[in-house]
Amino acid sequence: KDLAYTSHAIGMHVDNTYRIDTPPAYQLLHAIDHCSGPDCFVHNLFVDGVRVATDLCKSNREFFDVLTSTVLRWENNGGDDSSFL
Repeated sequence: KDLAYTSHAIGMHVDNTYRIDTPPAYQLLHAIDHCSGPDCFVHNLFVDGVRVATDLCKSNREFFDVLTSTVLRWENNGGDDSSFL
C-alpha cells in the first residue's frame, strides 16, 4: 500500500521523477491532520535539493558529475514495490 495513505512515516524521497514530459517544478506536500491519538506524531520534513546538489558539487565534483550524468530509469512502483525493476 502507498505509504501516503497510511499513518507510517514517509522518508525523504522525490515524487514524480517518472513524469518525463511534465515533471513538477515545485511540490509542497505536507500533513495537516494525518492521524490521531497518543501514538501519532506528524512531522513535515523538507529538503532543498538544489542546495544539496550545490554542496555536493563544491565538496566532491567527481560524485556530482556521476550523479548528474548517469541515466536511470524511474517509474512509479505503486508504493508496494510491485513494479520494482
